[in-house]
Amino acid sequence: MDKQAKYKKLVADVNSCVLCDGTTAKSRDKATLIYLEHAKTEHVNLWSYWQGNLSPEILIIGQDWGSLSQAAPITVFTDSKSYRANIIKDKNPTDNNLCRLFKDAFSVDILQEQKLFFTNSIFCYKKGNLNENVITHWFDNCNIRFMKKLILILEPKCVITLGEKALRGLAKSGNIQLSDNRPATINNVSLTSIVQNPEQLWWVTPDDKTRVMLFPVFHPGANSNINRPYPEQIKDWSRIKPYVSF
Repeated sequence: MDKQAKYKKLVADVNSCVLCDGTTAKSRDKATLIYLEHAKTEHVNLWSYWQGNLSPEILIIGQDWGSLSQAAPITVFTDSKSYRANIIKDKNPTDNNLCRLFKDAFSVDILQEQKLFFTNSIFCYKKGNLNENVITHWFDNCNIRFMKKLILILEPKCVITLGEKALRGLAKSGNIQLSDNRPATINNVSLTSIVQNPEQLWWVTPDDKTRVMLFPVFHPGANSNINRPYPEQIKDWSRIKPYVSF
């Protein structure tokens, strides 16, 4: 089975998954419950319509997409030109901050460059507000069932996880190791300590047959400069530049 066929099968598996159906998180305002809903599309995640190269230099894993009901119409995101126009209009802090980071750390315009693959750690979408809560169970299910398959299909040069939840979710899909094959400690350790550790991290399949360089960074959302000053974010991302080609 070729790469395109493997990816198409994975998309079908994601679209038909019901593992999280019926599970809920508590809303921030405690007035409603939040659950996941599906979007039957041709990519594993709506974010992949923006950057969906099946042989990417970098696989970026975010946390969760947010709400379908409060986002722009789904057709905006399933058409790459419309998606880019939506970003240019400054509609989403994460997307705009990613554009800025790639420009400043890599000298690359990712509104034009198509050498990446973007997905979220949770492939489905919250019913509720964009910034509503999520639960660990949702990260676990997606990563255990789908993320390893996605990485093996894409064969990226490296993986970047955005934020603590994406990193800890990824650890469910494989092993996180140091260059000398020692297990990396990511539990009960601050994200700051993990990001600033000079030792290289690797995502490794349970059978040790596949190893991919892993770069955890802070999530570049609306509050990213509070969590990690922008000059420090540039340093974090600049570490990756020697390992990729644009």
